Amino acid sequence: MIHRKSFVFIMLLGALAFAGCGGGGGGGGDGSPAGSNAPAQLTINGDVTASELNDGLLPASSILAKAGDQIDFGVLTIQVEGDDATKTALSGTGKATFKLAVTTLSNTALKLVVKNKAGNVLLARALYGLALGDTKATTLDATSTAIVTLMTANAGYSASELEAQVSLPGFQTLVAALRAAWKNSTSGSPLDDAAVKAAAAGLQVGVQGGESQIKQAYADMKAALENNSLTDAERLNAFMGFISKDFKDIAGTPSYDDLRSVTESRLQRYTINTYSFTGAELSYTATDTIELTTNTYIDVTRKPGATGGVSGVKITVTPTPKIIWKFNGTKWLIQQGLPYKQSEIKI
Repeated sequence: MIHRKSFVFIMLLGALAFAGCGGGGGGGGDGSPAGSNAPAQLTINGDVTASELNDGLLPASSILAKAGDQIDFGVLTIQVEGDDATKTALSGTGKATFKLAVTTLSNTALKLVVKNKAGNVLLARALYGLALGDTKATTLDATSTAIVTLMTANAGYSASELEAQVSLPGFQTLVAALRAAWKNSTSGSPLDDAAVKAAAAGLQVGVQGGESQIKQAYADMKAALENNSLTDAERLNAFMGFISKDFKDIAGTPSYDDLRSVTESRLQRYTINTYSFTGAELSYTATDTIELTTNTYIDVTRKPGATGGVSGVKITVTPTPKIIWKFNGTKWLIQQGLPYKQSEIKI
Protein backbone atom coordinates (compact mmCIF):
# COMPACT_ATOMS: atom_id res chain seq x y z
CA MET A 1 0.00 0.00 0.00
CA ILE A 2 1.35 3.40 -1.03
CA HIS A 3 1.08 6.23 1.49
CA ARG A 4 -0.36 9.55 0.29
CA LYS A 5 2.97 11.43 0.63
CA SER A 6 4.77 8.75 -1.36
CA PHE A 7 2.10 8.87 -4.03
CA VAL A 8 2.43 12.66 -4.42
CA PHE A 9 6.21 12.35 -4.63
CA ILE A 10 5.96 9.71 -7.37
CA MET A 11 3.51 11.90 -9.32
CA LEU A 12 5.91 14.85 -9.11
CA LEU A 13 8.75 12.72 -10.41
CA GLY A 14 6.56 11.59 -13.28
CA ALA A 15 5.65 15.16 -14.17
CA LEU A 16 9.28 16.22 -14.14
CA ALA A 17 10.26 13.27 -16.31
CA PHE A 18 7.47 14.12 -18.75
CA ALA A 19 8.57 17.77 -18.91
CA GLY A 20 12.16 16.67 -19.49
CA CYS A 21 11.12 14.48 -22.40
CA GLY A 22 9.13 17.32 -23.92
CA GLY A 23 12.10 19.68 -23.67
CA GLY A 24 14.44 17.40 -25.62
CA GLY A 25 12.05 15.81 -28.07
CA GLY A 26 12.30 16.80 -31.75
CA GLY A 27 15.34 18.98 -31.13
CA GLY A 28 13.21 21.70 -29.54
CA GLY A 29 15.00 23.14 -26.51
CA ASP A 30 11.98 25.18 -25.35
CA GLY A 31 9.56 22.32 -24.88
CA SER A 32 7.42 23.41 -27.85
CA PRO A 33 5.82 20.85 -30.13
CA ALA A 34 8.10 19.95 -33.00
CA GLY A 35 7.92 22.57 -35.73
CA SER A 36 5.82 25.11 -33.81
CA ASN A 37 8.77 27.46 -33.35
CA ALA A 38 10.82 26.34 -36.33
CA PRO A 39 13.08 29.15 -37.59
CA ALA A 40 12.12 30.81 -40.86
CA GLN A 41 14.00 29.69 -43.93
CA LEU A 42 14.26 30.75 -47.55
CA THR A 43 13.20 28.02 -49.96
CA ILE A 44 14.59 28.14 -53.50
CA ASN A 45 13.41 25.78 -56.21
CA GLY A 46 13.61 25.68 -59.97
CA ASP A 47 15.20 24.27 -63.10
CA VAL A 48 18.67 23.94 -64.61
CA THR A 49 19.12 23.74 -68.38
CA ALA A 50 22.43 23.33 -70.23
CA SER A 51 22.15 20.78 -73.04
CA GLU A 52 25.60 21.67 -74.39
CA LEU A 53 27.55 20.32 -71.41
CA ASN A 54 30.00 17.70 -72.67
CA ASP A 55 31.44 14.61 -70.98
CA GLY A 56 34.73 16.41 -70.39
CA LEU A 57 32.88 18.36 -67.70
CA LEU A 58 30.69 15.45 -66.64
CA PRO A 59 31.55 11.83 -65.86
CA ALA A 60 31.08 9.64 -68.91
CA SER A 61 28.34 7.73 -67.11
CA SER A 62 26.24 10.87 -67.01
CA ILE A 63 25.52 10.76 -70.75
CA LEU A 64 22.62 8.37 -71.03
CA ALA A 65 21.99 6.26 -74.11
CA LYS A 66 18.48 7.59 -74.51
CA ALA A 67 16.76 9.66 -77.16
CA GLY A 68 19.04 12.62 -77.78
CA ASP A 69 21.62 11.31 -75.28
CA GLN A 70 20.19 13.53 -72.56
CA ILE A 71 22.39 14.58 -69.68
CA ASP A 72 21.93 12.95 -66.30
CA PHE A 73 22.11 15.98 -64.01
CA GLY A 74 22.15 13.81 -60.90
CA VAL A 75 25.96 13.90 -60.87
CA LEU A 76 25.92 17.69 -60.32
CA THR A 77 25.16 19.70 -57.20
CA ILE A 78 23.68 23.13 -56.59
CA GLN A 79 24.31 25.38 -53.60
CA VAL A 80 24.49 28.92 -52.37
CA GLU A 81 28.00 30.14 -53.13
CA GLY A 82 30.13 29.83 -50.01
CA ASP A 83 27.52 27.87 -48.06
CA ASP A 84 28.24 24.15 -48.30
CA ALA A 85 25.37 23.41 -45.92
CA THR A 86 22.96 24.19 -48.76
CA LYS A 87 24.59 21.74 -51.20
CA THR A 88 21.91 19.64 -52.91
CA ALA A 89 22.08 17.12 -55.74
CA LEU A 90 20.23 18.01 -58.93
CA SER A 91 17.60 15.62 -60.22
CA GLY A 92 16.54 14.79 -63.77
CA THR A 93 17.75 14.10 -67.29
CA GLY A 94 17.77 16.64 -70.08
CA LYS A 95 16.48 19.27 -67.67
CA ALA A 96 17.23 19.29 -63.96
CA THR A 97 15.10 20.33 -61.02
CA PHE A 98 16.16 21.27 -57.51
CA LYS A 99 14.96 22.51 -54.15
CA LEU A 100 17.17 23.81 -51.38
CA ALA A 101 16.74 25.62 -48.09
CA VAL A 102 18.64 28.64 -46.76
CA THR A 103 18.47 29.20 -43.00
CA THR A 104 20.96 32.06 -42.72
CA LEU A 105 20.70 35.15 -44.91
CA SER A 106 23.14 38.00 -44.26
CA ASN A 107 21.60 40.28 -46.90
CA THR A 108 18.85 40.24 -49.53
CA ALA A 109 21.01 38.82 -52.34
CA LEU A 110 22.92 35.62 -52.97
CA LYS A 111 24.43 33.55 -55.77
CA LEU A 112 23.53 29.99 -56.73
CA VAL A 113 26.19 27.83 -58.37
CA VAL A 114 26.03 24.42 -60.04
CA LYS A 115 29.24 22.40 -59.67
CA ASN A 116 30.58 19.13 -61.02
CA LYS A 117 32.39 16.52 -58.94
CA ALA A 118 35.70 18.34 -59.50
CA GLY A 119 34.21 21.41 -57.81
CA ASN A 120 34.17 23.55 -60.97
CA VAL A 121 31.32 26.03 -61.43
CA LEU A 122 29.32 25.20 -64.57
CA LEU A 123 26.27 27.44 -64.16
CA ALA A 124 25.25 30.26 -61.85
CA ARG A 125 22.48 32.66 -61.00
CA ALA A 126 22.35 35.87 -58.94
CA LEU A 127 19.19 36.32 -56.87
CA TYR A 128 18.07 39.49 -55.09
CA GLY A 129 15.14 40.81 -53.07
CA LEU A 130 15.23 37.75 -50.82
CA ALA A 131 14.04 37.25 -47.24
CA LEU A 132 13.78 34.36 -44.83
CA GLY A 133 10.30 32.89 -45.02
CA ASP A 134 10.05 33.41 -48.79
CA THR A 135 9.81 30.78 -51.49
CA LYS A 136 11.69 31.68 -54.67
CA ALA A 137 11.33 29.93 -58.03
CA THR A 138 14.15 30.44 -60.53
CA THR A 139 16.08 29.00 -63.48
CA LEU A 140 19.80 28.53 -64.08
CA ASP A 141 20.78 28.62 -67.74
CA ALA A 142 23.17 30.29 -70.18
CA THR A 143 21.58 33.71 -69.67
CA SER A 144 21.75 33.63 -65.87
CA THR A 145 25.34 32.37 -66.02
CA ALA A 146 26.33 35.14 -68.44
CA ILE A 147 24.91 37.71 -66.02
CA VAL A 148 27.01 36.31 -63.17
CA THR A 149 30.06 36.35 -65.46
CA LEU A 150 29.51 40.07 -66.07
CA MET A 151 28.99 40.78 -62.37
CA THR A 152 32.28 39.02 -61.66
CA ALA A 153 34.03 41.13 -64.31
CA ASN A 154 32.53 44.36 -62.96
CA ALA A 155 31.40 44.48 -59.34
CA GLY A 156 29.50 47.69 -60.06
CA TYR A 157 26.81 45.84 -62.01
CA SER A 158 23.67 44.51 -60.35
CA ALA A 159 21.69 41.50 -61.51
CA SER A 160 18.54 43.55 -62.12
CA GLU A 161 20.20 46.04 -64.47
CA LEU A 162 21.90 43.26 -66.43
CA GLU A 163 18.64 41.31 -66.72
CA ALA A 164 17.13 44.40 -68.36
CA GLN A 165 19.85 44.51 -71.02
CA VAL A 166 20.02 40.89 -72.22
CA SER A 167 18.78 41.97 -75.66
CA LEU A 168 22.04 43.82 -76.37
CA PRO A 169 23.96 42.20 -79.28
CA GLY A 170 27.07 41.96 -77.13
CA PHE A 171 25.17 40.03 -74.50
CA GLN A 172 24.14 37.41 -77.04
CA THR A 173 27.81 37.14 -78.06
CA LEU A 174 28.67 36.38 -74.44
CA VAL A 175 25.92 33.73 -74.22
CA ALA A 176 27.21 32.11 -77.42
CA ALA A 177 30.77 32.05 -76.04
CA LEU A 178 29.52 30.43 -72.86
CA ARG A 179 27.59 27.75 -74.75
CA ALA A 180 30.70 27.02 -76.81
CA ALA A 181 32.75 26.66 -73.62
CA TRP A 182 30.20 24.20 -72.26
CA LYS A 183 30.47 22.21 -75.45
CA ASN A 184 34.25 22.26 -75.91
CA SER A 185 35.82 22.57 -72.44
CA THR A 186 37.37 19.41 -71.04
CA SER A 187 38.26 20.74 -67.60
CA GLY A 188 37.97 23.76 -65.36
CA SER A 189 35.07 26.20 -65.20
CA PRO A 190 33.52 27.47 -68.45
CA LEU A 191 33.19 30.85 -66.74
CA ASP A 192 37.00 31.10 -66.82
CA ASP A 193 37.24 30.31 -70.54
CA ALA A 194 39.33 32.90 -72.43
CA ALA A 195 36.65 33.53 -75.07
CA VAL A 196 34.00 33.97 -72.38
CA LYS A 197 36.15 36.49 -70.51
CA ALA A 198 36.89 38.38 -73.73
CA ALA A 199 33.19 38.58 -74.59
CA ALA A 200 32.41 39.85 -71.07
CA ALA A 201 35.13 42.50 -71.30
CA GLY A 202 33.80 43.70 -74.65
CA LEU A 203 30.22 43.86 -73.43
CA GLN A 204 31.08 46.09 -70.47
CA VAL A 205 31.47 49.00 -72.89
CA GLY A 206 27.80 48.79 -73.94
CA VAL A 207 26.16 47.97 -70.61
CA GLN A 208 24.79 50.86 -68.60
CA GLY A 209 25.19 50.54 -64.85
CA GLY A 210 21.98 52.36 -64.04
CA GLU A 211 21.62 51.49 -60.36
CA SER A 212 25.09 52.54 -59.28
CA GLN A 213 25.07 55.67 -61.47
CA ILE A 214 21.69 56.84 -60.21
CA LYS A 215 22.71 56.21 -56.60
CA GLN A 216 25.71 58.47 -57.18
CA ALA A 217 23.52 61.02 -58.96
CA TYR A 218 21.23 61.23 -55.93
CA ALA A 219 24.24 61.80 -53.70
CA ASP A 220 25.48 64.57 -56.01
CA MET A 221 22.02 66.20 -56.16
CA LYS A 222 21.86 66.19 -52.37
CA ALA A 223 25.33 67.73 -52.12
CA ALA A 224 24.47 70.44 -54.64
CA LEU A 225 21.32 71.53 -52.82
CA GLU A 226 22.83 71.40 -49.32
CA ASN A 227 26.16 73.11 -50.04
CA ASN A 228 25.43 76.60 -48.76
CA SER A 229 29.03 77.67 -49.40
CA LEU A 230 28.32 77.75 -53.15
CA THR A 231 26.43 80.53 -54.89
CA ASP A 232 22.78 79.95 -55.70
CA ALA A 233 23.65 79.83 -59.40
CA GLU A 234 26.34 77.19 -58.86
CA ARG A 235 23.99 75.00 -56.85
CA LEU A 236 21.18 75.41 -59.36
CA ASN A 237 23.38 74.46 -62.32
CA ALA A 238 24.78 71.43 -60.48
CA PHE A 239 21.28 70.23 -59.60
CA MET A 240 19.83 70.81 -63.07
CA GLY A 241 22.72 68.84 -64.54
CA PHE A 242 20.77 65.71 -63.58
CA ILE A 243 17.51 66.84 -65.21
CA SER A 244 16.62 66.03 -68.82
CA LYS A 245 15.74 68.97 -71.08
CA ASP A 246 12.65 66.87 -71.88
CA PHE A 247 11.63 66.80 -68.20
CA LYS A 248 7.91 66.46 -67.49
CA ASP A 249 6.10 67.01 -64.23
CA ILE A 250 4.19 64.22 -62.52
CA ALA A 251 1.13 64.93 -64.69
CA GLY A 252 3.21 64.62 -67.86
CA THR A 253 3.45 68.31 -68.78
CA PRO A 254 6.82 69.55 -70.16
CA SER A 255 8.26 71.47 -67.20
CA TYR A 256 12.04 71.84 -67.47
CA ASP A 257 11.98 75.66 -67.39
CA ASP A 258 9.40 75.73 -64.60
CA LEU A 259 11.46 73.33 -62.46
CA ARG A 260 14.53 75.49 -62.96
CA SER A 261 12.68 78.69 -62.05
CA VAL A 262 11.00 77.22 -58.95
CA THR A 263 14.26 75.67 -57.72
CA GLU A 264 16.12 78.95 -58.19
CA SER A 265 13.48 80.77 -56.13
CA ARG A 266 13.76 78.25 -53.31
CA LEU A 267 17.54 78.49 -53.21
CA GLN A 268 17.18 82.27 -52.82
CA ARG A 269 14.58 81.99 -50.03
CA TYR A 270 15.73 79.02 -47.97
CA THR A 271 18.74 77.63 -46.20
CA ILE A 272 18.58 73.97 -47.15
CA ASN A 273 19.62 71.90 -44.17
CA THR A 274 18.78 68.53 -45.70
CA TYR A 275 17.46 67.49 -49.09
CA SER A 276 17.93 63.76 -49.50
CA PHE A 277 16.93 61.22 -52.12
CA THR A 278 17.03 57.52 -51.27
CA GLY A 279 16.20 54.98 -53.93
CA ALA A 280 13.96 52.11 -52.84
CA GLU A 281 12.17 49.93 -55.39
CA LEU A 282 13.77 49.96 -58.86
CA SER A 283 12.47 48.53 -62.12
CA TYR A 284 13.58 48.78 -65.74
CA THR A 285 10.73 49.73 -68.08
CA ALA A 286 13.13 49.62 -71.06
CA THR A 287 16.85 48.99 -71.52
CA ASP A 288 17.44 52.76 -71.19
CA THR A 289 14.65 53.68 -68.75
CA ILE A 290 14.38 53.13 -64.99
CA GLU A 291 11.47 53.82 -62.67
CA LEU A 292 12.75 54.31 -59.14
CA THR A 293 10.54 54.72 -56.08
CA THR A 294 12.44 57.38 -54.14
CA ASN A 295 12.13 58.38 -50.50
CA THR A 296 12.62 62.15 -50.28
CA TYR A 297 13.25 64.12 -47.08
CA ILE A 298 13.43 67.93 -46.89
CA ASP A 299 14.50 70.21 -44.03
CA VAL A 300 14.63 73.95 -44.83
CA THR A 301 14.71 77.25 -42.93
CA ARG A 302 13.72 80.59 -44.47
CA LYS A 303 16.67 82.97 -44.76
CA PRO A 304 16.66 86.20 -42.70
CA GLY A 305 14.90 88.93 -44.66
CA ALA A 306 13.36 86.52 -47.16
CA THR A 307 9.61 86.53 -47.65
CA GLY A 308 7.07 84.06 -48.93
CA GLY A 309 6.73 80.36 -48.40
CA VAL A 310 7.08 78.91 -44.91
CA SER A 311 9.37 79.87 -42.03
CA GLY A 312 10.73 76.36 -41.96
CA VAL A 313 9.67 72.79 -42.48
CA LYS A 314 10.84 69.20 -42.05
CA ILE A 315 8.94 66.87 -44.31
CA THR A 316 9.03 63.43 -45.89
CA VAL A 317 7.45 63.79 -49.31
CA THR A 318 4.25 61.79 -49.70
CA PRO A 319 3.10 59.95 -51.64
CA THR A 320 6.51 58.45 -52.25
CA PRO A 321 7.38 59.56 -55.78
CA LYS A 322 8.21 57.20 -58.64
CA ILE A 323 10.95 59.02 -60.52
CA ILE A 324 11.72 58.06 -64.11
CA TRP A 325 15.35 58.12 -65.22
CA LYS A 326 16.42 57.80 -68.86
CA PHE A 327 19.87 57.20 -70.30
CA ASN A 328 20.71 59.89 -72.87
CA GLY A 329 23.73 58.17 -74.39
CA THR A 330 26.27 59.45 -71.87
CA LYS A 331 24.50 59.68 -68.48
CA TRP A 332 21.24 58.98 -66.66
CA LEU A 333 18.89 61.97 -66.31
CA ILE A 334 15.55 62.51 -64.60
CA GLN A 335 12.82 62.56 -67.23
CA GLN A 336 9.66 62.64 -65.12
CA GLY A 337 8.16 62.24 -61.68
CA LEU A 338 10.38 64.49 -59.52
CA PRO A 339 8.06 66.36 -57.11
CA TYR A 340 8.91 70.06 -56.98
CA LYS A 341 5.71 72.10 -56.95
CA GLN A 342 4.45 73.77 -53.75
CA SER A 343 1.44 71.44 -53.76
CA GLU A 344 3.81 68.45 -53.83
CA ILE A 345 6.54 69.35 -51.33
CA LYS A 346 4.86 72.10 -49.24
CA ILE A 347 7.60 74.75 -49.60
